[in-house]
Amino acid sequence: MACGARAVWLGAAMAVALAGSAGSAQADDGAFGAVAIDTRSGFVAFAYGLASEAEALDKVKAECAAQNAACNDGRPFHNACVSLARSSDDQKYGLAVEATRAAAQETALGECSDHGGVGCNVHDTYCAPSGLDQ
Repeated sequence: MACGARAVWLGAAMAVALAGSAGSAQADDGAFGAVAIDTRSGFVAFAYGLASEAEALDKVKAECAAQNAACNDGRPFHNACVSLARSSDDQKYGLAVEATRAAAQETALGECSDHGGVGCNVHDTYCAPSGLDQ
């Protein structure tokens, strides 16, 4: 099982909306992930490829704590992908959880543009399980 965590700092003038489907609490090896955001500092923590929702949430909370970031409670996902898109000036962002990599990227790009972002590009995309939709 491949698992991972990733943290990203976003710009101070951040606009983020987390769109998409919620996670499930049912165990399934490597199929869980989570994302947590500190909207004040712009810190984003990702966890993916984990065995449970609780493990994924614990991992993003630990990433936030390690960076002294005041993240939200975290958003779990299961058998899904999370994608972060950002504007070319790093001032606007879109974050989405969807059933496929392509859908997560498309929704994140749309959220970035909807928040006034110009030249939005996908910055990060993670799926749980990691081979989902590849």
